[in-house]
Amino acid sequence: MCLKTGYRLLVCLQIIWKISSEVQALYWPYLVADCHLGAVIAKRLNWPLDVVLTKKIGHPFNKEYAIGAVSLKSSVLSAAASEVDKLYIEEETKRLRALLEKRNREYHQQIKAEDIKNKKVILVDDGIATGNTMLATIDLIHKEGASEIIVATPVAASAAISRHEKSPYVTRAGLPVATRLLSGSRTIL
Repeated sequence: MCLKTGYRLLVCLQIIWKISSEVQALYWPYLVADCHLGAVIAKRLNWPLDVVLTKKIGHPFNKEYAIGAVSLKSSVLSAAASEVDKLYIEEETKRLRALLEKRNREYHQQIKAEDIKNKKVILVDDGIATGNTMLATIDLIHKEGASEIIVATPVAASAAISRHEKSPYVTRAGLPVATRLLSGSRTIL
């Protein structure tokens, strides 16, 4: 399933968005063991691949409900975060950053992090719900000096795609070819 989805996304990136070897770095925003769309695309196009470490800030009563996201250098909060105790958000941000720093040291112990200054970057995610984690990732990549940021995913909530498209740092966002689902999400054909 992952391999097939990766190739579909790759074909769409190449044909619809005219993405080719001009992209100089490809980032997979998460360390996910079961599905590596970024690896499928990077290998096929012979692009460098790196991992951007970000984590969602879950609501104190439901950790799966994202009220924001944090990276090593940035954070994003949704409107829902205004109803949550600021102390909880501060403590959760510190806890998540410590975890991300540990993972960053482990991951880049033998593999040097890609220098993305003045490079075009594609951020690939297997699915986007609220979009908060990707917004934190976009902010981080922008702060590191990428010249162009493209967000690509095979499935995402329409509201999340709209948020990414409105970001001043994003060149293109969403699904290169998409169909609407009844739930208000979009998926790749």
